[in-house]
Amino acid sequence: MSELITPDPVGAGPLLRLEAIDKNFGPVQALVDITLEVPTGKVTALAGDNGAGKSVLIKCVAGIHTPTTGSCFGKTSPYG
Repeated sequence: MSELITPDPVGAGPLLRLEAIDKNFGPVQALVDITLEVPTGKVTALAGDNGAGKSVLIKCVAGIHTPTTGSCFGKTSPYG
């Protein structure tokens, strides 16, 4: 049986990097100081309790919401 091998690019860096993301909706703090790296070539899951901010974080990454503070970086450049 053959095995599927996917190369892990050396020095590729993270596919996505979030630094110090905060998101407020008026007085409600939905996200506070979120820092996250999603490695290139790896499966990554985001899990948490109801109301933990998973959907708000994904919407910030997708550009639906703009973070109140912090930075989102794609493969090589900032966005968001």
